[in-house]
Amino acid sequence: MSPPDPLVSLPRPEPEFRHLSGLCRDSGCCLDLNWRCELAPGSDRAGFQESLLADGYELRCNHSALRVLRHADGHELAWVLTSGRLQIRVGIDVEPEEREAAARDIHHRLVRSLEETAAEDRQGFALERGRYPRAAPIRSQSGREA
Repeated sequence: MSPPDPLVSLPRPEPEFRHLSGLCRDSGCCLDLNWRCELAPGSDRAGFQESLLADGYELRCNHSALRVLRHADGHELAWVLTSGRLQIRVGIDVEPEEREAAARDIHHRLVRSLEETAAEDRQGFALERGRYPRAAPIRSQSGREA
């Protein structure tokens, strides 16, 4: 069986995490520099951008349909807002044999950031609506609920 043609578009990344799909090599990349994943529908996109900025990303492009953010480490994220597609662009200075691991590390940090953003959003929503976590019932010394 012959290897797949690198110019043929790859299938969409499979869902792997609650807020972000799994990571796969982007179809237009031949040096393991470009990788992609997708935000799940309903993800808090505004909170995600704030989280990225707090994590050391600098907004390089603020187009109505696209965001490009650059990290101090040298990698970039290209984010298509309408589809939720994220392209991870590994820095060119990363050794070729370390690029996949670098992309997976960036992906893992994005997953963690999205999970934290979602947790903060749930907590804020609960407090805003007066919904607090249900406390354990108070029991008297006799063991009955008070």
